[in-house]
Amino acid sequence: MINELVTSKKGKFDHIVIETTGLANPAPIIQTFYAEDNIFNEVKLDGVVTLVDAKHAGLHLDEVKPKGVVNEAVEQIAYADRIIVNK
Repeated sequence: MINELVTSKKGKFDHIVIETTGLANPAPIIQTFYAEDNIFNEVKLDGVVTLVDAKHAGLHLDEVKPKGVVNEAVEQIAYADRIIVNK
């Protein structure tokens, strides 16, 4: 999807904002910007923003997962270079 956008709109955009689901693992999306030459040469990943719900953050961050299962909330915050806390 990102590759198609970059190819079809080459030079016609200032920013690309990608909004994922609340459960998305950001790693594959971030990797896309570095792994695909067409994307790497045309756009720069400027940042990863994570939105945190202040009311429920503690619950999600402290959630105990089975062995080998990643806590999505912790993972998303770890990948973020900007965190927005709402509510």
